[in-house]
Amino acid sequence: MGAEPYSYEVEYEEELENLFRKLQQSVFESKDFRCNVDNPSSIQEVLMNADESGTASILDIFGLSDSHQIGNLSPLTEEEKSEYFGTLKPSLGQVKNSNKFWDSIGRVEARYVIIYEGDKPVNIFVAGYSAD
Repeated sequence: MGAEPYSYEVEYEEELENLFRKLQQSVFESKDFRCNVDNPSSIQEVLMNADESGTASILDIFGLSDSHQIGNLSPLTEEEKSEYFGTLKPSLGQVKNSNKFWDSIGRVEARYVIIYEGDKPVNIFVAGYSAD
């Protein structure tokens, strides 16, 4: 089995730590993850009972980082945005359809991109890959 991609589109919010925690809670409540336990009572229980391939969701990510690193949610650099999308303010379609963007994400990593309509930030697209 190979790494599985996952993605989420969430409403734009300046406070990324809050957005990250709300997204994890939303995924947990929707049960949109892999787990070896029926009806886990907490995210901690999910993680303790996940096999080595993880949950194939944002629950596998432990925190935020300004730089691209394993186990974290990180932004793209301005150089990456220009290279992958041809703009610093990409639309959702530009992000979802960019092979370079998806190729920049390693196993047990997640990246995020602010999505724009014109000059206005409207959403944040979060994408990642499971461990295996």
